[in-house]
Amino acid sequence: MPTRLFVCFCFLFPVVLPAPVQAEVKAIVNAGYFSIFGFAPGSLVTIYGERLAKSTAIAESIPLPKTLNGTQVSFCRQGDPVCYPQELLFVSPNQINFLLRYSYIDSLETIIMVRNETMGSSGWAIKLNWISPGIFAAGYDCPSNRSDVPCTFSPTRLHANQLLRATITDPGYRLIKSDNPARPGGIYVAWLTGLGNDGVVGDIKNRLGGLDMAISLLPRDDYGVRVLAYAVLLYAGASRDFPGLYQINFQIPSDVAWVSGACTSGKAEIWLTLLGWTTSEGMPLPLRALPDDAACK
Repeated sequence: MPTRLFVCFCFLFPVVLPAPVQAEVKAIVNAGYFSIFGFAPGSLVTIYGERLAKSTAIAESIPLPKTLNGTQVSFCRQGDPVCYPQELLFVSPNQINFLLRYSYIDSLETIIMVRNETMGSSGWAIKLNWISPGIFAAGYDCPSNRSDVPCTFSPTRLHANQLLRATITDPGYRLIKSDNPARPGGIYVAWLTGLGNDGVVGDIKNRLGGLDMAISLLPRDDYGVRVLAYAVLLYAGASRDFPGLYQINFQIPSDVAWVSGACTSGKAEIWLTLLGWTTSEGMPLPLRALPDDAACK
């Protein structure tokens, strides 16, 4: 039987594998009122992005963990071979909340790195400050001096003219909003993060380098807004119960009722702005004064 020769013309095509999908950091903000003016030691910080963690997890105890659901957040400094893991409160594919700790500020670049066991790592440069206050957002509410906006308090904006209220409470821990407005001469508590001092418990207002709470009729901007008055700061310090949480106890001066127009209209919207090493976003606060109030006589 004749021998048959089979010749195989085989072509080897390269197999192109898909590039690995990496974690992606898109923004880092102060967890209080989402400001980006800088980050102080002891601040609660929020990272937004994609593929930051394989699933959602919440820290269940204090001290907070430095690895949560396989995800780590680290503080990395240019030229330093060591990155320092930070304490985590919450991780999910699109958001991470963590507690930022460091003890120095210099001109070297600082990177926040996110690493997880399945999606690799991603970094974002941040600016460090000794003080970077941010009062926590509470939800959306109607302006106290408008009747055309629905007053249903909501975590999302239901009307274009609703205002984002800050977490400011009265002495009974009730949130200040349109149905529980502030009063001239009243004492209130602002709940925030970013006062620095490494979370020192106790009155630290005299060590905050000129921290003031300005009161105006419009939020401050790059061009400046006329300040009507300054709140009287009674106390500032870290919470004993939760890391990264601070409070400022303050009093609204009685004469704000006149200069804001609340004495003539009965109610007004004022803006509080924390001024220190950095400037926070303006926070709207409903103010009510009745004609027979002492402030209006």
